[in-house]
Amino acid sequence: MTSHTVRAYGAGLVALTAVRILAPGFFAKQDVRTPVKIAVTVLVCTQLMNLVLVPWLAHAGLALSISLGAWLNAGWSLRGLKNVAAISRVRAGGPFMLKVAVALAAMGVLLGFVSEYFRLGRDAVAAMAAHRAGAGHGGGWRPALLRAADGHGAEHPAGDAAAGRKDRRRHDDGK
Repeated sequence: MTSHTVRAYGAGLVALTAVRILAPGFFAKQDVRTPVKIAVTVLVCTQLMNLVLVPWLAHAGLALSISLGAWLNAGWSLRGLKNVAAISRVRAGGPFMLKVAVALAAMGVLLGFVSEYFRLGRDAVAAMAAHRAGAGHGGGWRPALLRAADGHGAEHPAGDAAAGRKDRRRHDDGK
């Protein structure tokens, strides 16, 4: 689930950075009103997108609406700076934006593949947390990591046996 949210934020990362770059252009021209107007309009648009996207995508919808709002903000800011002739020639033209789009798409695909392989890390952290909470007394966190790597979860006894450890769990037989 977290990977969906990170992907949604990643889609707007360039736009969020562009807004940080473009906004000082208005301030240099002693124009504070235009970026505030753009920001308020984008805020309203983002809230409307939240109404549509959150029921459909849950928490990833929040991240996606922020990213889409950032693209609106960046686009309107760029257009506003072009209108006041603060930007005579935009160097981030078609070829550069195409490269950025391809890089973002590659990052999204890579993130999709990598998120599946990091299940081991998620299971290992859960096993270590269960051990710290007292759920497992089977030899420490290393066997828990082996169990997670094996894909059998925190209660797989083969992790201890494969590591050559005896079962150290307490029994109710008085020992």
